[in-house]
Amino acid sequence: MPDAVVGEVMLVLCSKPTHPAAAIDAAATQANREFVIRVVLGEGPGCWGTRCITPLRMPILKVARMGHPVLRARAKAVDPSDITSPRIQDLIDSMFDTMQEYQGVGLAAPQVHESVRLFVAGFPPRRGADGDEDEESRVPLMALINPEITVVGTATADDWEGCLSIPDIRGKVPRAAEIDVRAYDRRGRKITVHAKGFTARVIQHETDHLDGVLFFDRMKSFETLTFLDEYSRYWNSRDVPEE
Repeated sequence: MPDAVVGEVMLVLCSKPTHPAAAIDAAATQANREFVIRVVLGEGPGCWGTRCITPLRMPILKVARMGHPVLRARAKAVDPSDITSPRIQDLIDSMFDTMQEYQGVGLAAPQVHESVRLFVAGFPPRRGADGDEDEESRVPLMALINPEITVVGTATADDWEGCLSIPDIRGKVPRAAEIDVRAYDRRGRKITVHAKGFTARVIQHETDHLDGVLFFDRMKSFETLTFLDEYSRYWNSRDVPEE
């Protein structure tokens, strides 16, 4: 940090989760990327005051649509030593912002023309939300790198899915009801995630993208395949976010 005089206001751009000025948890999501104003309150150590204001927006990325070869290729594993690099951290941040921009619940790197094994998913926390939120609202924000899924039990469920790479289309897809996922988080730590219900469905959908698989490939039949308008009119009034 450069020298400053008493009373000076400094605007620090904290786009990296490890930036010391903001004490940002590297496992956090785009909600923690902020502009931080640091004000010199006096002279000497400990004389900085900090206040966070407008969230930082990363570039919105172009989403690949069905038919692009990147969606059918098996993505390459991310070297664990590269996970905390600026390139991967900026990609994760931009993917979170892109997912939010297009109102999705998940986004895999191949969908933004990056053939690496990582995805982001989840809904931002809602202000004032309580424990009575429905299952979809509880999908936690996550960034998982090199995920490996283990199915728990034999139960499966058919439910509706959409995809940002196949816009305005919905279809019923069978998925394992409960899974364990081993992966790296954005700090480069090995973690295990236990998921069921809609969260498990989202993780399976995004991991499929890393193997060049689209949700069409998982459908038992195309009888439920429908455009979004017809889905809302004839099939179900529940909004199904795209992934």
